[in-house]
Amino acid sequence: MARGKVKNALSVSKLHIQTLESFLRESVVILRALEEQKTAAGEVFIHEKRLIEARREYSHLQDELSVAHAKHARLRRNKLALQSA
Repeated sequence: MARGKVKNALSVSKLHIQTLESFLRESVVILRALEEQKTAAGEVFIHEKRLIEARREYSHLQDELSVAHAKHARLRRNKLALQSA
């Protein structure tokens, strides 16, 4: 019973990590596009605002991915502990 719950939690955790990694890749594409985009004089403020928001989102996704990896590692340790018991 406990092993099944751990296996399920590991699967959910792995899917969450894959989703976050996908979002992170998309964020990198957006960030690079914004960094390379040339702007007219009147659009500089709006462009800078978008760039700041894209960087913030990228940083947030990196933090969330780190937490997800730590949680996944903890679940794997619990699985191994259950297997050896």
